[in-house]
Amino acid sequence: MLRTIADRKKATPAQIALAWLLAQKPWIVPIPGAKKLERLEENIGGAAIELTSDDLREIESVASSITVQGARDPERLQRMTGLEPEREDSRMLLKDKIAIVTGGGVGIGKAIALRYAKEGAHIVVAEINEVTGQQTAKEVSAHDRHGLFVKTDMSSLSHIDAMVEKAVEAFGRIDILMNNAGVNKQLNFFEVTERDWDWIHSINAKGLFFCMQAVAREMAKNNYGKIINLASIGGKGFRGTSNIAYAGSKGAVIAMTRIAASQLAPHNINVNAICPGATRSEMYDTIIRQIVDRDKITEAEAIARIDVSIPLRRSNTGDDIANIAAFLASEESRNITGQSLNVDGGLMWD
Repeated sequence: MLRTIADRKKATPAQIALAWLLAQKPWIVPIPGAKKLERLEENIGGAAIELTSDDLREIESVASSITVQGARDPERLQRMTGLEPEREDSRMLLKDKIAIVTGGGVGIGKAIALRYAKEGAHIVVAEINEVTGQQTAKEVSAHDRHGLFVKTDMSSLSHIDAMVEKAVEAFGRIDILMNNAGVNKQLNFFEVTERDWDWIHSINAKGLFFCMQAVAREMAKNNYGKIINLASIGGKGFRGTSNIAYAGSKGAVIAMTRIAASQLAPHNINVNAICPGATRSEMYDTIIRQIVDRDKITEAEAIARIDVSIPLRRSNTGDDIANIAAFLASEESRNITGQSLNVDGGLMWD
């Protein structure tokens, strides 16, 4: 394949290899060498070759199919360096950590639960829907991790306490809490009722706090923990928020995250919040349907209305949120606490 491209470019395969390496824009590039100086100089000429996007795709399609097992002689490498060859699980961010993910049955919660499992964590799926909760736990087990489903109504303190108790009984400790569960609906200012307010705040604010409190008690016993609360850019005053009660509940999450981070720091517990913008999820789909019914437009028009307001012109996927949730749950974020981080395609700046 390199020979074919080299013939087209009137170059050598070694020059094409160097041109491809340079296209990756690394800090350091190995130069394909030779025993003779003139051949080395010839190979360096690859730096002047420009590869088209089609050339790059052709090379990458072949390169991606080549399996490289570290060194050709792992035992020799170990003798030379004194280091054990790296195993796949050594790169897991959350290897053997115990994580609770509330609202883990669908959408963002499920994406986070599966990402945590992929990173090596065992997962307690706290979910009110038995079917979706059990399905997530089953998929966690497919990653060779333990998945435990606990039916949990996040508006009920007795449910929260029972869930935490079962988690500790099953795993002995809790390392990570992903406080994800939440509810929402599309309402304008004059449509919000007391019932709407109480329903939204009972889960998004009250349930989140008492879950954080119950889990932090267990974390404090081990002087370690990572708590990640799901807030929203609505909690920072985003004008396009779905309703004022929801925004208020998420503003409470941001404030509680900061206070909890301060008060739990002596116990070596990090507390942070993620503030998503529009995110493709079950809740997103519900809001899209409500917009369609209210404004008498098509689903495509409703989605376009949301995406056109985003600087990057795309709403989040669940994986976009799971990526930062994995980072905040890992030791890579060990000195980050009390922060509320936006994932919104550029909608908000604070």
